[in-house]
Amino acid sequence: MKKISEVIKKKELKTRCHFEKWDEKSVFYASRKIFQEEFGNFGARNFILEKYIGQKLYVRPQNSVWSSELWLNREKLTQKINEELGQKEIKEIKIIL
Repeated sequence: MKKISEVIKKKELKTRCHFEKWDEKSVFYASRKIFQEEFGNFGARNFILEKYIGQKLYVRPQNSVWSSELWLNREKLTQKINEELGQKEIKEIKIIL
């Protein structure tokens, strides 16, 4: 599967300013893909992507077990999502209980 940054034409990506932000839909797409790679199909279904505001991704785990799993892996997930998007778009993953 291609990265979302590869899907966008290279010409468009080059003209994109470094301060221009991805929209919520694109961030959710990349995040779901990474969650599925890291936790598998079953695990990915246990996380609800609530919103994306101010370079923070808000995620609601289904229970405390998945909340702990997200807490332990949040830095790695943030890095992989940013790699998928092709720039440092997400600074932090926030857990909503």
